[in-house]
Amino acid sequence: AAVAAFDKSENLDEALRLLDRMRQHGMPPRLEAYNSLLSACRHNGVDLLQARDIFRLMERSDVTPNVTTYNTLLALHSMRGGLGHASLELLRHMEQQGVLPDLVSYNTVLASCKPTTAEAAALRRAVLTRTLTQNRDAGEVGSSGFGGVQSIGFSGRHRGR
Repeated sequence: AAVAAFDKSENLDEALRLLDRMRQHGMPPRLEAYNSLLSACRHNGVDLLQARDIFRLMERSDVTPNVTTYNTLLALHSMRGGLGHASLELLRHMEQQGVLPDLVSYNTVLASCKPTTAEAAALRRAVLTRTLTQNRDAGEVGSSGFGGVQSIGFSGRHRGR
């Protein structure tokens, strides 16, 4: 409960110190403490490296991750964006460990596959460049620079040619 309180207060460093003190005093942290620590990694930016370290510590401590553990890790990937492949690997690992994904797991993996803003902008530029090059090579580029494509204004009315 104390570790969860540090998660809610967005204080990952204090939560980690508390985990160390628990271990030093012979009180091995339970699953809920590790899940709260993982959840705390979403504060002040997504700290995936810290989350991976906590997950490894959890496994070394013989604490068995559950669907909440994996869903928390998947959510961190989704929040970071552009980590679809890593999320799919994590989903496979989850299944290999005998933890059945639930609807949240699958939806979070799908959300992880969305591109970051920078990736989406690069993709738009690549598509536009390729389209313009293909149209130019085919001799279809008109005075607007977009060939026979009419642009649509925000009102939905066509403008252009």
